Amino acid sequence: MWREEAFHHLRRSIQATQRTSLFTGYFISWDEKNRCATPLGKGWHYRTFQIFALFSILITIPIIVAKLLQLWTLSGEVDKSERMEILTEIIFTFLQLGYFLISLPMWWYFFLPSGPRRFVTVYHALLNLEAKLEDMVSRGTFTARRAVIDTKTTRRMSTLATLFFLCIDYVIPWFCMGIACSPYNAMTSLVEASHFLSSRNLLFARILISLGTTIAATMAASIVAIILLIFVYGIMSLYLWTLFIIPAARSGISFDSGVKIYRALKVMTVIKGDFARDVVGPRMHHIFAVVWATIALYFLMTQVIVTANVSIFVVLLCATMIFISGWVEWFAIGLVAMGATLSKTFIREMARIHGRKKIRRRVMGSLLPNFINLEFVTSVKTMQEGIEMGYFANFMERVTNNTINLLLARSV
Repeated sequence: MWREEAFHHLRRSIQATQRTSLFTGYFISWDEKNRCATPLGKGWHYRTFQIFALFSILITIPIIVAKLLQLWTLSGEVDKSERMEILTEIIFTFLQLGYFLISLPMWWYFFLPSGPRRFVTVYHALLNLEAKLEDMVSRGTFTARRAVIDTKTTRRMSTLATLFFLCIDYVIPWFCMGIACSPYNAMTSLVEASHFLSSRNLLFARILISLGTTIAATMAASIVAIILLIFVYGIMSLYLWTLFIIPAARSGISFDSGVKIYRALKVMTVIKGDFARDVVGPRMHHIFAVVWATIALYFLMTQVIVTANVSIFVVLLCATMIFISGWVEWFAIGLVAMGATLSKTFIREMARIHGRKKIRRRVMGSLLPNFINLEFVTSVKTMQEGIEMGYFANFMERVTNNTINLLLARSV
């Protein structure tokens, strides 16, 4: 269903990972002859990627943390005229810290030689699974049913996914370069604190640090994008194939074919869940989004309510951070919940149509909703009912409650 688009996005993502490192350090390559992805476990390209990974994990993140602590301490010592500038720098430093912390599990996953191999294996397995699912249905039925699922909703989902990855490939790098070359780059604090460099050498060191930070930041974006791609593919495939097998008055598929496809999709969701557990980062989306949105909302409320001096730039930056957090949570929860809802519809309709036959009734009673588990904590109710939109309400509730607690603690 989404196989051609997924194949195209895989090739595009691999090229993006190579382009962001200036074709020096990457962990996966594209074989034009065989038209497939090739994981790298050795060679100077992979060694260079590991050096960038160690630079981001062991050097960049600790320096950003130290800079953030320094600014937070300094904010209580300056007067009101300088506090706005310090606040702006704190927000930018926190933005950099959150950015690299989100990519940290992905860096580590591909740093190990087993990471690229497992990624390519899982992605190719999903591509092959879709090909086998198509073989389970006759060509006439497949063509007729595929026209049914070509709806406005599915086209909108595909368009949003394409725009999302294009934004990461072509917008985020410019944003990273802008911050890396600005005075808000936390890495340049090392150079500015040094008293052993002349003005000429200081400028040269700033250029090198800005270039290194830009490469590391854009590489982090491409790594996060290629990890998200495999889950976007899984979510889209699950949604479209579940919509495909829902019983219809015309051009419907047989009971046996529908159940076989449904159980094959169940295997796919288990593989995706295990992969998310290995990568760690996708299952922490709720934690990252809550912390990111809470800090942004706290600074936004501080600007609007507590202080009289309001910076339009800070307000827009905080509002953008809140919007991104909410959008990520909606994507991680809303689309998965849509797939789980369709699974319930399939089970209900199949039970209604074939419930009079004892064996088929037992088969349908043994099925549970299909969903890709991207949650850090899973309950028995989630296994039985699947992911629901109530999870998004939990996100909004936690953000508002945490922000209120921080504001109350400030006033005490």
